[in-house]
Amino acid sequence: MDSKRTIIDTTDTDGKPLHLAIIRPTNRINQEANMAYNLKVAELIRKGSQNNSQRLLLRAELEEYLSQMGIWTLQDALDVEKLALEIRAAELMIKQGGRLTSEGKTLALQMAEKRQMIMEKHAKRQQFDSATVESQAENFRFEFLLVKCLIFADTGKPFLKNHSDYVDRQDEVAIIEGAKIIANIVYGLDANVHEHMFEMQWLKAAGMIDDDGRYIRSDGTLTDRDGRLVNKDGRYINQEGQMVDTFGRPVDTHGNLLVDVAKPFIDDETGEAVVICGIGAKTKPTTKKKTTKKKSKKTTAKQKK
Repeated sequence: MDSKRTIIDTTDTDGKPLHLAIIRPTNRINQEANMAYNLKVAELIRKGSQNNSQRLLLRAELEEYLSQMGIWTLQDALDVEKLALEIRAAELMIKQGGRLTSEGKTLALQMAEKRQMIMEKHAKRQQFDSATVESQAENFRFEFLLVKCLIFADTGKPFLKNHSDYVDRQDEVAIIEGAKIIANIVYGLDANVHEHMFEMQWLKAAGMIDDDGRYIRSDGTLTDRDGRLVNKDGRYINQEGQMVDTFGRPVDTHGNLLVDVAKPFIDDETGEAVVICGIGAKTKPTTKKKTTKKKSKKTTAKQKK
């Protein structure tokens, strides 16, 4: 395989096979992309100065705005830094060893939780960053690289004519797949980044998760992160494989509780047994047959008279 390019076997808009490739950006292409970024920044600033309603914030302005609004403050930045330090401290303790495996698992799970907290905090800020001049220019630079680097594998000719062609065709499957590869090259993005984190690698090496990242016991039985049995769908089960709730009580496929014996309800007026067959439906109360008392001989004799 050519280390300078990545092959993409995909399909065109008609579903026919398409043999494309992504080439690694050369120094010249990167220089051109950087120039495209600078020109885009200048264009957006100029456009904003001419029409204030279309003006985008610079990142420096956004930081001040988010701080004033209490969306992303100095305390948020300090919290992220503290979480990052705690993650590194936990990693060091795991690497040093000399403790129970259960303690190692607890540290690894805490690392994963803190990474998630950092991601959530950054996501809160990131949703506003997309509206900055720099962010828009970075998107343009990325699209420029995609146009330059997505080629036909057999001929080496560009798959896209220019940026306008990309804008018109950006929803095509082939272009989306090419964009994923370029993103990995340019930004170092990895679709499997979660499983490459230290804590996940340690849990896998310790036999606590399987190849799919699911928690397991030493015998390979699936569990949740706290060791409770689950099936392949992630539903809680008991030792017999029956689905249960978080308290271990039997449930059906919809999560409704099950009981061994269901006693009938009692009708308030008649006192008769009422069996509830389903939601809003019930059986008719069983009616007792009317019994007539036998007439005495004396009554019968009087009637004859």
